[in-house]
Amino acid sequence: MPPPGPWHIPGITERLMALHAEGITMREVAERLNCEFETGLTRNAVIGKCRRLCMPFRDPPVRVRKPRIYKYRPRVKPKPPRVEPNGTVTIYQLRSDDCRFPLGDFPFVFCGKEQQDGSSYCPEHFRICHGIVQRKDDSAVQMKAWA
Repeated sequence: MPPPGPWHIPGITERLMALHAEGITMREVAERLNCEFETGLTRNAVIGKCRRLCMPFRDPPVRVRKPRIYKYRPRVKPKPPRVEPNGTVTIYQLRSDDCRFPLGDFPFVFCGKEQQDGSSYCPEHFRICHGIVQRKDDSAVQMKAWA
């Protein structure tokens, strides 16, 4: 048989009813019962016992809120985009018609020249990406793919 719970201690239920009638919070009721009877009751255990004893419900305490005071904060003007010295752009500076060929390591910068029609790269980087070699006589040759 499991050990009896804290509600089997003589006099604890009567003390609960007396504290409930005083109108103090359930947290304070639990703390006082724990001090007086050396138990480990929680606020929710006290609420559950009050409901099982059909004690009248109490209105929750009225909480008074302080009015909020809003401080004026001036708007921060955005910084102008930083242009790299070699003509490259960052991902935040890319426009819809700029070449998206990544240059270098992290942090990535992009070519930023005007795109070739139907591609997301400028003509120079389009040739690099698609393996097209430009000959000296201005004829283009497709490089063979790696086998």
